[in-house]
Amino acid sequence: MKKIENFCCLILLIFIIFSCVSQNKTITKKEIPLFLDTLKGHFKSAKGSLKLISCYCYNGGYIMTKKKEKIPVCFKIKSKIENDKNVILIGYFDTKRIKSDIDNPCPEGELRFFKVVSYKYKL
Repeated sequence: MKKIENFCCLILLIFIIFSCVSQNKTITKKEIPLFLDTLKGHFKSAKGSLKLISCYCYNGGYIMTKKKEKIPVCFKIKSKIENDKNVILIGYFDTKRIKSDIDNPCPEGELRFFKVVSYKYKL
């Protein structure tokens, strides 16, 4: 009987400790996932243009893969990637949502894009 009481007290203590910990966590910098993906294809910049990707990131564009998939990409790093080049992009997929706002010219919606952390030109 004493073991059951001790066990119940331990469970109650753990519950109290975890309920006191604040669940509001401010993240100032998004962490990069443990596993990164690689995309290979032909890159077209949309930087400074009126393309949909410009609503989700300033430095972005599209990569056309060999399978003819047009994938939106955003650069997490500051880069001056050359336009119209065959590239290998290393990064991860992310999703961003835009809410309707009278001051925002971008349409409400959600976009899944590839966030680039590194790249190199493919010869």
